[in-house]
Amino acid sequence: MKAPQVTPNWATGIYIGGGVVATPAQYQGKITKVSRLKNSYDGNPRFAIWLEGLGRFTTPTDAGWVYGISPHTLEGKSVLIRVGNRANSRTIESLDIEG
Repeated sequence: MKAPQVTPNWATGIYIGGGVVATPAQYQGKITKVSRLKNSYDGNPRFAIWLEGLGRFTTPTDAGWVYGISPHTLEGKSVLIRVGNRANSRTIESLDIEG
């Protein structure tokens, strides 16, 4: 059986096989803390971001967009975070600053 060619995006979800389309979870809130984690094996930056009342989320390993994060400017801002498709994932796939 040939797998359908589904364009992966946040509106339609992502095809994960067996006719199942997973929809990533979204969290909205105010950032209360940002801290630097150890770099990845390849030397790329990683961060932990806390949302008020929702807890800790982490940036993915070796993701290029993480270079654009300025920790001191994020604290106190309202954001929309989308996390991965795995069950109970806390790995940030995208971070949008609101307002």
